[in-house]
Amino acid sequence: MINLISSPVRVVRTQLENELLFCCARTSIDNKTAERIQVLLQEDINWSYLVDIAARHGVIPLLYKNLNNISPKTIPQNVLSQLQTIFHTNTAQNLFLSHELLKLLNLFEANGISAIPFKGPVLAAQAYGNVSLRTYCDLDILVREKDFLKAKDLLKSQGYCSTAWWFLTEAQEVAVSKDWGEYSLARNDNMVHIDLHSRLIAGYLFTLSADLNYFWQHLQPVSFLGKKVLSFRAEDLLLYLCIHGSKSFWEKLGWICDIAQLIQKHDIDWEELLPQAKTLGVERMLLLGCFLASNILGTNLPEKVQNKIDADAQIPVLAIQVNQRLRGETKYPCQKEYTLQSFTFHFQAMECLEDRLRYSLKCFITYISTPIKRLLRPTAKDRDFFPLPRSVYFLYYFLRPIRLLVQNRARNVEF
Repeated sequence: MINLISSPVRVVRTQLENELLFCCARTSIDNKTAERIQVLLQEDINWSYLVDIAARHGVIPLLYKNLNNISPKTIPQNVLSQLQTIFHTNTAQNLFLSHELLKLLNLFEANGISAIPFKGPVLAAQAYGNVSLRTYCDLDILVREKDFLKAKDLLKSQGYCSTAWWFLTEAQEVAVSKDWGEYSLARNDNMVHIDLHSRLIAGYLFTLSADLNYFWQHLQPVSFLGKKVLSFRAEDLLLYLCIHGSKSFWEKLGWICDIAQLIQKHDIDWEELLPQAKTLGVERMLLLGCFLASNILGTNLPEKVQNKIDADAQIPVLAIQVNQRLRGETKYPCQKEYTLQSFTFHFQAMECLEDRLRYSLKCFITYISTPIKRLLRPTAKDRDFFPLPRSVYFLYYFLRPIRLLVQNRARNVEF
């Protein structure tokens, strides 16, 4: 089995900070890891870099908790104070969003809409048992497809507005959001952001043939803030998070922490989960997430799971790419547009022939059409160039080439 953890010998300037971050990105620290953390803290740590990457990976709460518990006197006081401030700010933000989520769920229930919260506060409760130990900035809510438009309109009646596709008409916006299976909204004070889902795997490029509607059949109550809400059981949540991580190139260490925490905190029914993942054609994505949690964060896996990982030659290939990106050695692909790098990773992560063929076709079409879309699609610059009321936003498609010609001519004159 390939070991992704780098040698403790310092090869590049950031390796030391990366190793320290990986050691701290967990809720429980064994003696061996604690000793390693203490050794690393004797080195010349670039604290500014460490705090920056911890923030980017969404693991500052875990970094602060473990550094403060293991060796607070070796941490520069200004750094420890900074981490403490971020930790408390994150806790306050999480509690605020948790209360807002409960209000929204009550609103949906009062209007006859079945709504399932996932990720965000509910994931923090399920995986960590503490909303303070995870970072999140928005609320993800799943509704049935038949209730999607009703839920969107209900949120808009409460002061929420769309945060994407500003140049589209209402009808066009609805058509696109239904096609993507996701609609992003923000409250008018910009304090609460919501991703409303009609499908768990949203988007127009990375799509799966698997029917994930069966998740609705195994909902269970989750407790947080003294309340109980229905959400996914641990097995389904673990499967979803592994699919989501693979879709998004595992670009955050915090996502791997979520996998590790779910496995450690819950008695996962692997005898049911593994065949289900195989049937859905996403077994490789599930195993990749488990492998990353094991190799990077030391999560113990059942022998059956480890044997399946060892039998799939693609998993270490994908995991090495993830590890290199986590360490800043290579850049992350773009999620929203086709690139050869993103295509290769997704294609390797998929195991179902139908998914691979459909994804390849979509990427080919995107590769051909992207230059045209970039030329014609209105941007915020067009809106700033000539403000129009929303009812005539379609005119931006005609104004855009005029704006480009005017600005290009101005540049030529200046030259």
